[in-house]
Amino acid sequence: MKYSEHANVIGQDQSRCEADTLNGEDLTTWQVHVTGLREYDTFLNLAMKFTYVCMVVASPLSKVFYVLGTPLRLVGYGGSGLLHVLFRLLLAPFFGTVLLTSSIWTNVKQLRPILTVIGPIFVILTLWLLALFPEELETKETKEKLCKNWPLSRRRLEWERGHY
Repeated sequence: MKYSEHANVIGQDQSRCEADTLNGEDLTTWQVHVTGLREYDTFLNLAMKFTYVCMVVASPLSKVFYVLGTPLRLVGYGGSGLLHVLFRLLLAPFFGTVLLTSSIWTNVKQLRPILTVIGPIFVILTLWLLALFPEELETKETKEKLCKNWPLSRRRLEWERGHY
């Protein structure tokens, strides 16, 4: 199966939290779509496998960051809203880079070799920071799922927007 590189591109006006809403038939359709893309593009398949391996290696440290972040979460939940905004501002460059590299992956094929190295690094850093800082559960889960779909993070977000 061959799929267009720019399939399911929708406007930017919907919430990122919708990227966590795939279930049932929509989830199956997404998985078939990804399988087709991976069959068509061996470099994409390699990048997704590398991202998965990096996440498996980094996952034990996420638990350590979660424990270390307990005081930050307590201060963040009990403190002012400004502290929570500070935590989100610290996380934004890392998660933004995950989405940016995902978009570049789709649009600039010549940069894919270097993105295969850079993208998973920022995925790991984002997952560690998500474990460290306080974040709303729904937002945290959505960001984690988008990270785990790298280099298709942006495409997953656009796919969701097109189905809801």
